[in-house]
Amino acid sequence: MTALSDLGRRLHERAKIRPRCLLDVERATDAGPALVADLALDLLERPDVTPAEQMILLGLPLRTPHVPVRARLHPLLRHRDRHVRKRVIALLAEETDARVLSASLVPLTAAPDVQTVRQALLALARARAVWAAEAIAACLDHPNMNIKKTAAAALAEAGAPAAVPKLLAWLGSHDNPGLRAEIVRALRTILGGTFTATITAAAAQATDQTTQDRLLTALHTPSTWPSALDHDVETLVKRGWDHEIARRIATTHTPDRRHNTLRPMLARWLELAAADPDVMRFVLRLCPPPWSDEELTTFTRAARRLIATLPNLPDKDRDLLLSLLEKVLPKASAAEAFAIHADLRALPGTVEAHLPLMLLRQAGAVLDRTDLDRALKTARSGPNPWQIEKKVLRETFAIRPDEEKPPSRARLNRLIEAFPTADATTRTHLLEQMIELQPIGAPPWSLAEQNRRQTSEERAPKPSDLDQLRSAAQRERLIAMLDDPAPARRETAAHTLLTWPEPEIRSTVLRAFLHGRIDIPVTPALAASLPAMDDKDLRADLARTASVAAHLPSPQLDHYIPLLLEEWENGGSEAEQALRKVAPDTLAAALATRLDNGAWAYSTC
Repeated sequence: MTALSDLGRRLHERAKIRPRCLLDVERATDAGPALVADLALDLLERPDVTPAEQMILLGLPLRTPHVPVRARLHPLLRHRDRHVRKRVIALLAEETDARVLSASLVPLTAAPDVQTVRQALLALARARAVWAAEAIAACLDHPNMNIKKTAAAALAEAGAPAAVPKLLAWLGSHDNPGLRAEIVRALRTILGGTFTATITAAAAQATDQTTQDRLLTALHTPSTWPSALDHDVETLVKRGWDHEIARRIATTHTPDRRHNTLRPMLARWLELAAADPDVMRFVLRLCPPPWSDEELTTFTRAARRLIATLPNLPDKDRDLLLSLLEKVLPKASAAEAFAIHADLRALPGTVEAHLPLMLLRQAGAVLDRTDLDRALKTARSGPNPWQIEKKVLRETFAIRPDEEKPPSRARLNRLIEAFPTADATTRTHLLEQMIELQPIGAPPWSLAEQNRRQTSEERAPKPSDLDQLRSAAQRERLIAMLDDPAPARRETAAHTLLTWPEPEIRSTVLRAFLHGRIDIPVTPALAASLPAMDDKDLRADLARTASVAAHLPSPQLDHYIPLLLEEWENGGSEAEQALRKVAPDTLAAALATRLDNGAWAYSTC
């Protein structure tokens, strides 16, 4: 599933030849589910698929706006296997308005097997199909007690006056406590304030004492009979996870104390929310704060799903989600954080403009001018633009209302206050002043103002000191130290030189790394000097070269593909990591000759 979803995302990002099901997909995050659903439906339509295999395929997340699920599943309503029919009914009821399906669902309430009948009743109940009340009430005559109870429970959701005679007849003729509970609940729902009068009138017309007693007993019955929800919750807890029951609970009920026993199933609820985003609101309400460490870890694995639901949540749920993301985002790994940053920057304009900036900061992203311009544009096109613009600017420049502001920060705050009401020309000038005072993405430039102190005694500098001001002599000393016999001194010199801004100095440090004289962490800034290396430097240690190349952007890797393939043939994991970043078409072209010659090991790349 994960591999197929990732394949769909990659195919969408390539924006070249891709499956038909992805042509109308706008966001890469939607491409994975669309590809999974389309492949599953293709397999379902094959004539050689067994019912057991079809059940597995029907258990995959098929709901997506980009694949016509209803038209392709509808023929399976006539499938010879009752378990397949049961699952298809549940899926179609979720995918489509049940009124559209009523022509198929109502006849299925008279099917010969209980599984199909029960699923048809549940589907009509979820859709509150009051027009089918008589067909639902007819199932009270079914010989199976489970179907009787399901029909009575369905009438509590989709009941109509036409069903009242049948409900009264069974209330007066049956002693099963569970069935009577569901019948009373259905009658209270349908009759409302006339419940007591209707029951009394029916009892008065009863022809025998037993029927009369059964009817009048219902008047003294508490209205809090165990409901279908209680039954579903108990089933999940005692029998284990069931997608259909869980989806029914999540889409038809608001969490209350009865749902507390479902909280330990958080990971399964989040899996369900991936296939049905509407479930995420239920999950948030099911698991309010405080969150345990284990729950936060589970939420962290689902961080991208949480972000995807942000635009569609009401204010109350959105505030809860923001509180959760504040705890979750800092816990994401480096690989997860990269994808999270992309998702946050792709949030639609319906999300308040300052929120993506706040979440990006929490996720460890470095904000840039593009982020600020995008947020200001969104703020101007939404409600309360003046207030939101100030929030955007304060979030970008890390200005907090209650902080003690040194002079530069106080001036920055005044510029922010003046920004929303200024004209276009003045706004540009104000923004330039803000960035001059506080570069975007940099820590606050107020350390000198906050830490003014006198040094009581100054130490006389020595020529060998490494903390001297930058100079040509100091540079030569540090470069010479890269060849020092002591490894610690070589690495000290390397770390010091990397704080210098000159590109040629970074090239010198990188050359020392490639030749094995120093061992330091490779960063994108250091990798940016790789194009300055000659062939002798690149071949000094192919494993080190590959580890540096892995930090380059994909387009810059094309030049190093031959070297990376040479290292990968010798089992280099760093080379494999770098090759995975190369555009698939480019890598395929580079491998064409080898693949034609039968070197199939390259298919793992």
